[in-house]
Amino acid sequence: MNDILSKANLSTYEALETLQRLHKLGVTNLEKLSALQLASLNYYADLSLQQLKEVLAVQNPQSLQVYLVGQSERARAVGEKVLTDAKQLIRLGLEFHSEAQRVAQDSLNKLSGKAA
Repeated sequence: MNDILSKANLSTYEALETLQRLHKLGVTNLEKLSALQLASLNYYADLSLQQLKEVLAVQNPQSLQVYLVGQSERARAVGEKVLTDAKQLIRLGLEFHSEAQRVAQDSLNKLSGKAA
């Protein structure tokens, strides 16, 4: 009877340990995702303020032309930023998926080792 209770306690402990590892992984991933989002927010807020300042500086046709030429450069830079952010987001997702699978596999290996 004590052996059965001991095994049940050990299995419960191992299940909780696995859940704790997955939760830590989730929190770490959330932290990385939040940092990425905050960096993007900061980038776009700065860009918006810069845009407002530049449009307010337009006083004549020549300065309008300079502003419009700058717009195409900003559009290119924003496109690159979006692509970079998307790649980072994909990398974060793949890292999370890979690590979660590793935790699950470790847990399954422990369970199958106990069952044998």
